[in-house]
Amino acid sequence: MAKLKFYLNESVNIAVANGLIRRDVEAISAKNVGNLGLSDEEQLTYAIKNNLVIITHDADFFINGNEF
Repeated sequence: MAKLKFYLNESVNIAVANGLIRRDVEAISAKNVGNLGLSDEEQLTYAIKNNLVIITHDADFFINGNEF
């Protein structure tokens, strides 16, 4: 079974990613990979291309005008 890998977009505090990493959970943040300022769609595209589960704290996370 594949291990889940998490991608935290810029709306999630970097401390959350660091806490997950300290607990041996595979996690990266938008800040770590230079993705600050990307649109919601670009954030999701990055996650999909890299087989990552996206985590956001963005209340209005949209893709193509559709709210999740």
